[in-house]
Amino acid sequence: MENLEILHKGNQFYIGDENDPAAFISYVPSGEKKIIIDHTIVKKELEGQGIAGKLLDTLVEWARKEDISVLATCGYAVNKMKDNPEYDDVYMK
Repeated sequence: MENLEILHKGNQFYIGDENDPAAFISYVPSGEKKIIIDHTIVKKELEGQGIAGKLLDTLVEWARKEDISVLATCGYAVNKMKDNPEYDDVYMK
């Protein structure tokens, strides 16, 4: 995929078409200044390119700027964030 611009609309960061993204990470608000990452999806043609990590990092940068704490129920996000100190400032274990 040529255009890997990560967009943010509604409760998701995504690549491609908003209605049928090639990859996305979504979240739900959970009280004031908290979100829960609930899904990370990357279509087969983009797998293995680090796209999920780029989506997660973009979401985390946004959360930092907005002073939002992040929880996760999505297996990918939990596994990536739980033991990685670079996320400790926003990740609620």
